Amino acid sequence: MISMDGIDFEERAPQVSQDVFIFGNAADCPLSHHQQQPKDPELNLVAIEVVITHDNYPDDVSWIMRDKCNGDATIQQRTDFHGQNGQTTIDTFTADAGWFEFEIADSWGDGICCTYGFGSYHVNLDNVMVAEDDWVAQTGQVTYSNQIRIFGSEASC
Repeated sequence: MISMDGIDFEERAPQVSQDVFIFGNAADCPLSHHQQQPKDPELNLVAIEVVITHDNYPDDVSWIMRDKCNGDATIQQRTDFHGQNGQTTIDTFTADAGWFEFEIADSWGDGICCTYGFGSYHVNLDNVMVAEDDWVAQTGQVTYSNQIRIFGSEASC
């Protein structure tokens, strides 16, 4: 017992009271370490590089990259290679990891090698070659007017 100014007080341990107020939306709260973290979209990106060494007629060449996971939506394309005779062009971009279709075309129908210069192409996915030129130049053979390569993983869709 403690006395103070003639009043007796019982000595006891202090009690702590805590009021908790919950408001707002639970979706706004950070996830605990036991819950699955959401995917960071930037961590699911792949680097794609299209490398073309042009023949003497680069204006004939065009290419398109499609996303097979999303209804063949165009990811990237290029049609203007004017003035790139015998030069190498490199187009680099990123896309969501997935399943891709690359189509390269030569509007003249003679391919990019070998009758009118020695052109070639290849495509890299995260620095790994996944598609390359296998045109065999045969003048007048329109069967070599375009090539389609599919790479990536359908399971990524």
